[in-house]
Amino acid sequence: MTDTPPHQKRDIESSSQRHSRRVRQLRIVLPVTAGLLMVVIFLLIRPNNSNTPIRFENAALTNQGVVIQNPVFSDSSENGEPFDLSAASAREDLAYPGWVYLDTIRASMTSRENVLIELVAPEGDMLRAQKKLVLSEKILKGDTLPVSLITSNGYHLDMRDLNVDFEKRSAYTDNEVIGKGPIGRFRADKMVLKPDAHLISFIGDVTIRVTPQKQEARNE
Repeated sequence: MTDTPPHQKRDIESSSQRHSRRVRQLRIVLPVTAGLLMVVIFLLIRPNNSNTPIRFENAALTNQGVVIQNPVFSDSSENGEPFDLSAASAREDLAYPGWVYLDTIRASMTSRENVLIELVAPEGDMLRAQKKLVLSEKILKGDTLPVSLITSNGYHLDMRDLNVDFEKRSAYTDNEVIGKGPIGRFRADKMVLKPDAHLISFIGDVTIRVTPQKQEARNE
């Protein structure tokens, strides 16, 4: 049996740990636990069929509309995973009933496999009649606060905005997405999420910096 020369072994290890390439599209087929990060989004305007009350500190009628401070809603998903949804404030515009402005949004869910999934956005607009939600980044004191999807098992996506269509059960952004996860680090011009298929599609000038994979990924 022959041994691999030391310099060749280092080259092999370096190649397996770090490899960059560009593709037009990257599709990641996620297992159920990772797919939950997308399902969190669709819980944001899930009907409160369980009659679980929404807790809040106070509500006031202002010239701009009804403002609710620190609303918190806790329930569980159809599969029994507990989740919490909170915001610093929610304001419904009197001039446009059904249009709700949200500030400092945070949604979190813990899966049955004990994986924590969080959606964080500095602000958002909910159009209840159209069943749409637009989450947006915010510039605060010179710092950009992105819309982020984070899981405790290694996924972290940052984006400028996220447009959610509840009737089509899909979400997308036409702006740059930067992320990291078990497949490595990547960026893309656009992103489409399809929770029912547990599928994230990164579209455009996709750059991938691959590390040893623990999740199934397919490049196209």
